[in-house]
Amino acid sequence: MRRLLLMVIATAVLLTLAGCDETGDELGPTYDYMPLDTGSRWDYEWGLADGDDLSLEATARDGGDWTVEQTIGDDVENQTWVHTSGGELRVTRPGRQNHRVILKTPISVGTDWTYLDDDGINWIGRIVDINASFDLPAGSYEDLVLVALHPDYEGWTDYMYKENLWFAEGVGLVRVAVDDDDDDYNSDYLWELGAVQ
Repeated sequence: MRRLLLMVIATAVLLTLAGCDETGDELGPTYDYMPLDTGSRWDYEWGLADGDDLSLEATARDGGDWTVEQTIGDDVENQTWVHTSGGELRVTRPGRQNHRVILKTPISVGTDWTYLDDDGINWIGRIVDINASFDLPAGSYEDLVLVALHPDYEGWTDYMYKENLWFAEGVGLVRVAVDDDDDDYNSDYLWELGAVQ
């Protein structure tokens, strides 16, 4: 009887472990839109006349935190990226206390959120499109999720400064555009995915 009970317990444990995969709830629901497997790398080409290329590389994982090395030209910065179980993708830069929320679930038009930066400025994030498409140096992408982030100072609108981030499910961040004083995505800064590894 005792042996049978031990077999039942062992079977229950194995079934429980089999149901836990690396991309499940532990990683958070935004993981599908920025899969930070250690060693993954995204290389972006500067999309305007003069500027530096950008790369992101997931170099390490400690529990729920990933170290992502961001390189722009000669500038290298190790950031902390987190997929929360509550459905947020958070980025914290070195020397900063507050994180940025760059994606939030549910992945649907109108999902919005706020976060406070280290300078005490409130930011607004919003999913504004889930069907965007682009031909990029790395290939053609459809069903892109477009996130717009802008500061919420008194008297400011999202047309005065806006960061636009496009995510492809299963691929990650594929396009970054920063617009100043412009409402038609005519960017001052633009990076487009050139390769993903």
